[in-house]
Amino acid sequence: VKLSISYTTRPKRKNEKNEKDYFFVNREKFNELVKKNYFVETAKVFDYYYGTPLENINKSFKKNNHILFDIDWQGAKKIRKRYDKSQIIDFFILPPNKKELKSRLEKRGRDNRREINKRL
Repeated sequence: VKLSISYTTRPKRKNEKNEKDYFFVNREKFNELVKKNYFVETAKVFDYYYGTPLENINKSFKKNNHILFDIDWQGAKKIRKRYDKSQIIDFFILPPNKKELKSRLEKRGRDNRREINKRL
């Protein structure tokens, strides 16, 4: 199983590495890639854009490999529309409640208070 690495316009958080966690690009570069149909899906999440490169899927399918996407519900919906249902198993993971979500985001130590409140 290979993990698909998404593109994003959001700033890199401490401890994240470009091309490992995400491909970090500015909005201009992201829009260029959108115009070139580079992504199988894109989504705007909390003021930032995310996109899944189509070539990741094509390479994995050609090698008969499985690919794991760490994407939100918007992206999953778009992928479900584009590919045969027999090729996709998807699931959505939620925290038990908002209090627990807030606690997890704070413990992670990646976002400031403003970002955490926006996500809640």
